[in-house]
Amino acid sequence: MKGINKILGGLFIVLVAILYVPNNIKAAEMSDEFKTYLNEKGELEIKSIVPTNEEFLAGVIDLFTYRDNEWLGLSFSDFKDDYSETNFIINGDDEVNKESHPVKIKWVYDPKIKLQVDKYMSKLPENLTTFEVRDLELVNYWLNGYVNDESLTYYSSHLKSYFDYTNFKMDFKGGGHDKFELEGIGNGTIMYNDSIYGLIPHAKIEAKSIIYIDESVGDTEEEIIAAVQKRIDDYVGEGKVTVELAGESIYDLYIDEFDFNISYYEEQLEFWTEEYEKYSEQYQTNCVDNPVTDIDACNQYKTERDNASKELSDNNYPDKIDMEKYYKESFIERWNDGSYDYLKDAVNDWYFFAHMQFGDLMYSPYFIVVKDSSKMINPSVKTADINTDIEISTDAKLPLDTTIEASELTKGTEYERIVKLLNLTDNLMFDLKLYSSSLDDYITELDNGEFEVKIPVPDEFKGKTLSVYYVDENDEIHDYDVEPEGDYIKFKTTHFSIYTLGYKETSVPKTSDGILVSIIIAAFSLIGLIGTKLLLKKSSLR
Repeated sequence: MKGINKILGGLFIVLVAILYVPNNIKAAEMSDEFKTYLNEKGELEIKSIVPTNEEFLAGVIDLFTYRDNEWLGLSFSDFKDDYSETNFIINGDDEVNKESHPVKIKWVYDPKIKLQVDKYMSKLPENLTTFEVRDLELVNYWLNGYVNDESLTYYSSHLKSYFDYTNFKMDFKGGGHDKFELEGIGNGTIMYNDSIYGLIPHAKIEAKSIIYIDESVGDTEEEIIAAVQKRIDDYVGEGKVTVELAGESIYDLYIDEFDFNISYYEEQLEFWTEEYEKYSEQYQTNCVDNPVTDIDACNQYKTERDNASKELSDNNYPDKIDMEKYYKESFIERWNDGSYDYLKDAVNDWYFFAHMQFGDLMYSPYFIVVKDSSKMINPSVKTADINTDIEISTDAKLPLDTTIEASELTKGTEYERIVKLLNLTDNLMFDLKLYSSSLDDYITELDNGEFEVKIPVPDEFKGKTLSVYYVDENDEIHDYDVEPEGDYIKFKTTHFSIYTLGYKETSVPKTSDGILVSIIIAAFSLIGLIGTKLLLKKSSLR
């Protein structure tokens, strides 16, 4: 029996070793570098809602594994059906240090924001996937985003209006441009605080280079330029953009450029082919067939031959010529099939330059002019915080990518200081900021103009006499008049900081018990007065 027990005990130890030891080996194999991607519980945190389908998952992975269009060497495989686990891979481009392990996923997002974005997504018109940057919004982009920020999405009121101008971000991985059109394309990922809350598959943001003027404007060069210049100057101020006629045939602009490129590449092909043949022949004749003593000349022939060969192979001029011919034929076909009909609306078939200066850089994008007053837009900044529902708007000429950053304060040194000074019955306190990604800076105040701020009023504040307060660094209290608007109050200011919405109870309504006590006190007071008067009278009679 003892022998059997020993055998069974040994088998048990072997079984434990089989089941337990490999797991420990696997855990030990996880490098310190790999662990840096995991949280304290060993989970991989991905800032997104749980994907709803494979297309959504692809968009999430794309954002997770790329930074500034550079692959980070990270990848995934074998997701579970519910997206709770995956095989995570680091150093994917390095076969020596490549490492992968199965990991659990923690999807990081705010359920409240998810519900709000879901509501917006449900209201999007069916099959709406293209959003536009229109008219003077394009001028705002030229001045602010053209150099600093390639994202058109922040300049489109068309897009923002479907999301109530809330401060989400939409990211497109692809894009391109034509002479008269800019676009971002791809799966439009909707983000807030760097977490992904939605995706619009195969979406596009586009800006057609059109500035609109009134139908009453004349057709001369001077009249058209004056009308466009005035619209731009009225919007952004004088001296920032100069309008100039660039050419009188949009069709010829395209055709001439294709012909120029074809001619240029043909000339380059001919020149470098002749160079290659010339130096190849000289090298063969003087250095191979009939060797000479001038080694330097031979080396020169060989160098020139090799340079010409490299120029031909690097540039592949025959392919470039064929490509330009294809582009030309494609343009002609699209011009005739209606794809470029918006260009055919251009006044007099003319196109213009918008000259601008940014630091030392001068750039002059093309645009066309179309007479259609119904499409004239004078953009203004409007932005709302999806979390607090606070909205800020202004007609000041700020970058259209300006968005609100709002946070409610409920504790802290600054909160306690302000609460003590204001001594309100109840309050809501917010730190309000405006940030422009193109400026890469916060906009704290306006020299010209003002901001209108709308704050939602909670039920317990309704029916109260409300005010908005700002307490400066010297403890001085600034009181702002507020105006009700539905379930909101609004006020105007020229700068941003911490603002407090609150009220003070000016009187306490009396209950029936309070009224009875008041009557009793009044009665005793009256009796006292009568008694005092009788005593004084009695004393005088003595």
